[in-house]
Amino acid sequence: MVGCKPSTLVGMGERLMTELEVATYLAVHVDTVRRWRRAGTGPPVVWAGNKPRYRRSEVDAWLDRHPEERDEGG
Repeated sequence: MVGCKPSTLVGMGERLMTELEVATYLAVHVDTVRRWRRAGTGPPVVWAGNKPRYRRSEVDAWLDRHPEERDEGG
């Protein structure tokens, strides 16, 4: 893919999302995503070097298990 760094691609071309992208996708503040990560309660994290990244499919699966998180808005 042109314009994508290799570290942001996974498996069959699934692009990894940044914390900001996850926050925007879930309509919560980025600090909420960071708080979930630190507490171990958020979507599963993939580390690209020292940067946390998220698979969209895993964010969606996590949201299916925690629909209240979208409603609370962080």
